[in-house]
Order: sequence, then structure tokens, then C-alpha cells
Amino acid sequence: MLNKKFGVILLAAGRSTRFGQNKLLTLINDRPMLLETFAVYRQCFDLISVIINPEDVQVQELLIRLQINYLICPGADKGMGESLSFGVTQNSEWDGWFIALSDMPYIQVSTLSALKKSLQKHQIVAPRYNMQRGNPVGFSRHYYSQLCLLSGDCGAQNMLQEHAQTVELIDVDDQGVIIDIDRVEDVFFR
Repeated sequence: MLNKKFGVILLAAGRSTRFGQNKLLTLINDRPMLLETFAVYRQCFDLISVIINPEDVQVQELLIRLQINYLICPGADKGMGESLSFGVTQNSEWDGWFIALSDMPYIQVSTLSALKKSLQKHQIVAPRYNMQRGNPVGFSRHYYSQLCLLSGDCGAQNMLQEHAQTVELIDVDDQGVIIDIDRVEDVFFR
């Protein structure tokens, strides 16, 4: 079946502890990082669900003002796995989920298009830059139950290791798939 209904779970529920302030509001190309990342994904996906922390009132107000779909994850403080499983569970009608990190605004739209196309044929897809696996990672409906059981802080890492032979790696010329912004100096990696 072609043209499956794929969406993006945009994880934005972290605490920015290494950054020292709410990094999602840090300006990248004159807009908050979260909006910069969202805008890249919006060019390729109609379905995007931003997962936020219940205590992040500033991000919630920003998303409300811009009428961007978001979900508040009650267990966000338990870790990325909790936010990921919550997002997938809340979007159970999708045929596949791209798990994206809101602090990775430098990904190219061409990379997202290639990944989306590849998930039409494969069970798990991920970009690879310079022999290093990056993000986002796409999972087909086949992995719905397993994604819903994730918890803790490792996200889907264990799943990717367990199903390593199933992961279709797409080689890309896009350093943005491995650049996440954890510290202030990461904003200026280019």
C-alpha cells in the first residue's frame, strides 16, 4: 500500500539542563529553535505532534499562539522513552512514526523526503552521515506495540540495537542528522 499515513513525533519535553536555559526558545535563523525544527519537518509532513513537558508553560504558550498541534506528556520527567511511547500511543492511527528531536534544526528537507519514501518499503529507516547513524528514525506500524512499551531515558536505542538487521540506513550528505544542540556552543556548529 503506497501513500501510507506517516507522521512525526517531535520530542520537545526535555529540561535543557546542559544548555542552562530553555534551548527550545533559543533563536536559530531568527526564530525559536523549536519552530525552526518544526518548520523543516512541516515541509515534508502534514502530521506532526509536538510532545512537551507539562511544566514548560513558555513552549506551550508559543505553540498555542501559532496553533501548532502539541500533546502534554504527564510522565515526561521519566525520560525520552516515556515521551516517545506517549506520542506514538496518542497517534495510534498513523501507519508509521518518525521520531524526531526538537533540538536538531539543521536537518535538510531532502533527507526527510528520502526517509519518508524509504519507510513505504521498509520497517525501520534511519539516515546515515559519514558512517554514523543519525535522526530522525522512522518506524512502521509493525513496531507499534514495542514503541508503546518504551520508558526511561534511552528512547528507542535498545529497539534499534535489537532490530539492527532490519534498519534500512539511508546514506545522506546532511550533517544535520547528527548535530543536536545540547550546549550553547552547538548552536553555531556551522
